[in-house]
Amino acid sequence: RLICGLEESEAHTHDESCYETVDVLTCDKVETVETHVHGADCFKTVELTPEEVEALNAPATAETAAETPAPVTAQSTAAETAAAAEPAPEDAITAQEITPVEPEKLAGDPNADVETASDWSAMFAPVTLTGDWNEDLVAVAKTQIGYTESAANYIVNDAGEQKGYTRYGAWAGSPYANWSAMFVSFCLNYADIPTAQMPQAAGVPGFAEKLTNKGIYNTGAYEPKSGDLVFVDTDGNGSADHMGIAYTVNKDANELWVIEGNVDNAVKYVQYALTDSKIVGYGVLPEEPKTETATGTATEKKLVLMSQPDEPAMPAQTFMGSADGMKVNVTAPEGAFPEGTTMVIAPVYDEETLNTAANAVEGEVRKVQAVDITFYNADGEEIEPALPIEVVISGRTVTAASEPVVVHVDNDGAANVVDGTATTDTVTFQSDSFSVYAVVDQIVTRYLSANGATYEVTVTYTSDAKIPEGATLSVTEFAEGSAGYNDAWDALLADLKAKDMMIDLSALGFAALDISIHDASGAEIEPAAPVQVSMTILDIPGVEDLTEVAGTIAIQHHVETDDGVIVETVYDGGETEASFTVATDQAVAASGDSIVVEPGSVTEADFEKEVKQESMDQLENIEANFTVEYFSTYTITWSTGSGWNTVYHSVDVHYVDTNGNSLTPTITPTFTNGYSFLIYDIEGYEYDSTHLNSRTGTSIRPLLENYYGERYYMNS
Repeated sequence: RLICGLEESEAHTHDESCYETVDVLTCDKVETVETHVHGADCFKTVELTPEEVEALNAPATAETAAETPAPVTAQSTAAETAAAAEPAPEDAITAQEITPVEPEKLAGDPNADVETASDWSAMFAPVTLTGDWNEDLVAVAKTQIGYTESAANYIVNDAGEQKGYTRYGAWAGSPYANWSAMFVSFCLNYADIPTAQMPQAAGVPGFAEKLTNKGIYNTGAYEPKSGDLVFVDTDGNGSADHMGIAYTVNKDANELWVIEGNVDNAVKYVQYALTDSKIVGYGVLPEEPKTETATGTATEKKLVLMSQPDEPAMPAQTFMGSADGMKVNVTAPEGAFPEGTTMVIAPVYDEETLNTAANAVEGEVRKVQAVDITFYNADGEEIEPALPIEVVISGRTVTAASEPVVVHVDNDGAANVVDGTATTDTVTFQSDSFSVYAVVDQIVTRYLSANGATYEVTVTYTSDAKIPEGATLSVTEFAEGSAGYNDAWDALLADLKAKDMMIDLSALGFAALDISIHDASGAEIEPAAPVQVSMTILDIPGVEDLTEVAGTIAIQHHVETDDGVIVETVYDGGETEASFTVATDQAVAASGDSIVVEPGSVTEADFEKEVKQESMDQLENIEANFTVEYFSTYTITWSTGSGWNTVYHSVDVHYVDTNGNSLTPTITPTFTNGYSFLIYDIEGYEYDSTHLNSRTGTSIRPLLENYYGERYYMNS
């Protein structure tokens, strides 16, 4: 066999050093583990004719337009070879299919990463061809996993795209072309499958056409098998534009794994559903024909190389490990890892790595936990799986997360979100590359809206609220005089009376509405965590200009308990666009700070008293933000009287030193022209600041305004 890689010319004449001796199989027995294993006596060195030498050394390229000859055995003869069926010229890659290299488009080093026919022959030396064409094709294709097109030797095409050199294009005569079809042709060639039975092509459409002409292109109902050619439509136009070689088929799981070239510029395993509409056809390999031996006994062709090492066992395996409460279970199919592989799980505490994982997801992150997953072979060498494996991660971070996200941080520090499936207890994904994997507890914000003629309501919530997909928001206004309207009115009156708040009912506007969330089936549900509610009031009965009452608007949340109703004010004065937060009914009832009232225990007559009317300049806008965790009845009130605010209450003023000790001013606060200043002389002290509710509460102005009670002002 010629191994020098040089053409014979005036500068070079082949000698013995340019060749290697080929030992060929001479026995006619089929090798099996049970009956016969080929030994040294089964092989001998034979002398080939010049024609056989030329055929053996001929590179399988477009220029030759011929198949690689079958391995020569002692039983074969030159006459038999000559008598073999010749493939039609169009069955091999033709010159018309080849894209010539335009020198002006070369942008890289044209000598980088270049390979020769000798390189390819040596590359496949360890591969045993069994005579089963499907099996042989997969065996050859597996050796190519991980090959990438050259980043140093490339052209720039008319579209401005960089196209790297590949061995498959070089073999076919078009080193910079799209190469998924040439990858398949290359593998067919080195699997020793004649083009007379299985054509080759440089492009996918041409490949499909040749197989159609042979009657071996299946576009109908078909159950694929390992070794079939898989044709894929990636752009959705109905025609195949990409192809590969079927690796494994799992009908029960509806899975098809394909070995494909030109996937992200590399040879990779690609997973499809068997029902994937992108798969538009299969090329079906015919069975290899039998050949006649010198004794007339039919036997299968089989090439066995003397130097072939034993292929390591690659059984299906499972691995389990944990670190810092994070459990990792791995299921590796046959062919992923050599026998004796072990998995090591280590916790990751590096802040930079954890931040990198957190930054890979959008929005707010509650927590990140990560582990480093590493696999080692029996010799202690770090390895990666030969094909994707299934990983299941569980633990407290996964369980606590509403929407856990898996992020892979590779050895270069790049982070990518991994596609996977999450349940309440686990996250599951597949990968063929391992380093740091993080589970990120992501806070996702979503929205529900309900718009009407009077109100527009939007609910903003995170995954903590556990509102299911397909949920809807409903806002219903109770008509005046309806049961819902009357119940809400009675509850409001009872609450005002219980809080000693005097109301001029003739100047009090009132509306009642029900806000609720329903799942996809129509069942009413409650959020599991606080949600933000934004309400826009579009119209108020009897009010032409909303700005006239904007500063007096209040919103109350009615919480039903076993003992009665709690009416909590969630918004008190401001604009007609209100945002508010409310706790759950259970939280409100359990707080102990709320007053429970019995609707109907108070009548409007309880509020009939003279109310002093005064006036003041109108406020334009007051912003309010509040949150809700429970949806039920809400009421909206506003003032329609001439007074600014018809609800009044008292304010207690306490004087304390910076240590919290009570002090007594020498002058009692009084109101002058409707205002009372709170700064008074206290012997031995000077004024420092004024706060709301406590010594460390919100800072406010030391000023009260007397309009049906005392109104304080924020410092801002």
